[in-house]
Amino acid sequence: MHRGSGAARRRLAVGLPNDLRLLVGLDGKPQKVELQSSSGSERFDKASIDAANGWRYVPGKRNGVPEPMWLEVPVTFRSGPARSAP
Repeated sequence: MHRGSGAARRRLAVGLPNDLRLLVGLDGKPQKVELQSSSGSERFDKASIDAANGWRYVPGKRNGVPEPMWLEVPVTFRSGPARSAP
């Protein structure tokens, strides 16, 4: 089984960042999730999008009135024990 180059393994250990753009609805759920920049791994990019679709957010407000708003979210995968999102 091919395990990838040493550089690729080191990059995995350090982290693979990508950036997402989300449209957060009035209910705090993502209405739309877009990949702004790729981590270079389709698997990690898909996992980022899947995770973001399951997260809940505080809806944005304009002049005190909730409305759908776009939010940019950086996501970085790191090796090691799993931890929950803040």
